[in-house]
Amino acid sequence: MGYHSNHVILNNFVVDYYFVKLLHLRNCKKMLFRKNQYSEGMASGGNEPLSQIDSDLIEACKNNNPEEVRKALKKGANVGVQFRQTLEEVTPLILASTKGYAEIVEVLLEFDPEVNAKTSFGHATALLQAVSNEHIDCVKLLLQKGAHVNQGDKLGRTPLMDAAENGS
Repeated sequence: MGYHSNHVILNNFVVDYYFVKLLHLRNCKKMLFRKNQYSEGMASGGNEPLSQIDSDLIEACKNNNPEEVRKALKKGANVGVQFRQTLEEVTPLILASTKGYAEIVEVLLEFDPEVNAKTSFGHATALLQAVSNEHIDCVKLLLQKGAHVNQGDKLGRTPLMDAAENGS
């Protein structure tokens, strides 16, 4: 039986890596909630609270509100702020690309974020997330800004590999 590079063998079963990762993240999150150690309102590293303007930017991205994203950025929000999202540190661009919020991606790109920034755990980029979730409009915008098609995640998967596999 053949399997792709995103599969792992677990107790003699071939399992999709991302399924294992999801289960692991859910269990970790439950443990941290029990210990009151999980917070989505902390900046990268978890040592400093996010500024109000950065929090506003993140909320506007989560709520797919381009006008509020632009307003927060014009007021000085950090376009590359990293924050916790399901136990992984992401940027607003990675979040918007993952969800397929093309208008948000477009606004964020006007403020020159690092288009090849990676998530803290899986090392996925905004482009990899957009390709994996088949958000073609986001993919086009990211490529126009120079996102790297061969930048791999923790497992070595690249946006180009996912696009070829998805037929995107």
